Order: sequence, then structure tokens, then C-alpha cells
Amino acid sequence: MKVFIAGVDGYLGWTLAQYLAARDHDVCGVDLYLRRDWVAEMGSQS
Repeated sequence: MKVFIAGVDGYLGWTLAQYLAARDHDVCGVDLYLRRDWVAEMGSQS
């Protein structure tokens, strides 16, 4: 099955993408990576 995941870098999106890919689904995702940018601006790690 072909699956599209919006928010693939998020808490649920990342886990879901790995779960589906391990079961031979075609996974495509998109994310804005805003959280990573915010964390980097604060000088922290997530």
C-alpha cells in the first residue's frame, strides 16, 4: 500500500513511518521541521 504521512518527523509520524516501512508499505512523508529549528534556536537538543 502507498502511504503519505504529514508530520513524518513528529512523535507519531516517525514511529508510524518506520512501522509501515518494515511491513513493506511505500511510505512518503512531509514535515516542516519547525520544532527542530525552534530547538536549535534555543541552543538545546530534542
